Amino acid sequence: MSSLENKWNKFYTKVENYCDEHNKKFPTIIAVTKNRSLDEIEIAKDIGINHFGENYANEFNLKAINFKTSKWHFIGHLQRNKVKDVVPYAEAIHTLDSLKLANKLSDYDFKKSIFIQVNISNDPNKFGISPELNSIKKLHEHSTQLDLNIIGLMSICKFGLTYDTTYNQFSNLVKLGQYCNFNEYSIGMSSDWQAAISAGSTHIRIGSSIFG
Repeated sequence: MSSLENKWNKFYTKVENYCDEHNKKFPTIIAVTKNRSLDEIEIAKDIGINHFGENYANEFNLKAINFKTSKWHFIGHLQRNKVKDVVPYAEAIHTLDSLKLANKLSDYDFKKSIFIQVNISNDPNKFGISPELNSIKKLHEHSTQLDLNIIGLMSICKFGLTYDTTYNQFSNLVKLGQYCNFNEYSIGMSSDWQAAISAGSTHIRIGSSIFG
């Protein structure tokens, strides 16, 4: 058994046990390939990982082309001039954060799943729209008029917060999403996936806990 397979099996079991203990639905685990080689992705694919997430458009394009049968999620800040590199291969885009980006995705007739990124902690170092219901509704309604498939909300909490603070922020995001009848939430990474699942996450984005 490879080191990667061992880490994957241990992490998968941790998530499985946590969901069972807290009566939560098992989320989609997205293996984050930022700074990971094609060889590492090949191993990950061989051991059964099917959902991958990439932060950078050029890397996304390269990796998705090499692994076309896998499901690729774009999870980084998406510049409008990079949309063309992402839309042909994306199973989902998790980082819609402006009306202009929605327009560009519509220009390329993107029909797959999209999450609206919300800056739930109002962190000036993070992307995402304001965590206000009116802001979310405005972007959602505009995107719907463009026939984009908005399925939920995505957010990133600050690193190093307590479990309770992280849980509260994620719960606030879910409450905002419920006002828009969303059922999908892309929240939780290696450092805070437990709080995210407890709050209602359906997609967790995991890098170091899988790849080291």
